[in-house]
Amino acid sequence: MSELMVFVRTGWMQWYGLTPGYEEVVGGGSYNVENIGGECTNFKPVNGRFFGYVQTGSAIAGFNLERIAHRAQVGKDKSLDNVLVIIIAGSPQVIVGWYRNATLHRSSRELPG
Repeated sequence: MSELMVFVRTGWMQWYGLTPGYEEVVGGGSYNVENIGGECTNFKPVNGRFFGYVQTGSAIAGFNLERIAHRAQVGKDKSLDNVLVIIIAGSPQVIVGWYRNATLHRSSRELPG
């Protein structure tokens, strides 16, 4: 089976991963005007794994997995495996990183310990 691919937009940062002194997020929505969005944890290693965060158009519904893969069961599947997630940010939009062979979850989850 071929790898799925999805492009996601997020706020732009000089350095991702909660790097001290580089917490400012540019763009990424109105939340980032007065707060630090979840994208600040992108590319931060946690227990030997990497996690990413993007806000979907509907925080309640989450990612529409059925639009990404026909094999997703409407409303039943909570994630898709083997996805190439390409993260773009900034103005103009540029690729800031990617996750290969990622698991894409329909809704956000807490980072492990």
